[in-house]
Amino acid sequence: MALGRSHKELLETIDAAELAEWEAFWTIEPWGDEWRQVSRLATALCTAWGCKNLEEELLMPSYRRKPQSAEQMLAELAKIPGFGG
Repeated sequence: MALGRSHKELLETIDAAELAEWEAFWTIEPWGDEWRQVSRLATALCTAWGCKNLEEELLMPSYRRKPQSAEQMLAELAKIPGFGG
């Protein structure tokens, strides 16, 4: 979590219950993870536009995935209703 404090500082300033509350809040609304926030918004928009079974992780950069070819990218874009595919 990105609370801006070290583990030691957290232990000195808040108790376990408060830390658990922050952790629970972070699972719902993660801060410091801009890619996840943008991915969550994009997933919501795509779902509203008719995409099915879209997962947030698919819209986040990953260095473990192989780069897509232009043909693969166009095939994925064609899955979006009204995109021209």
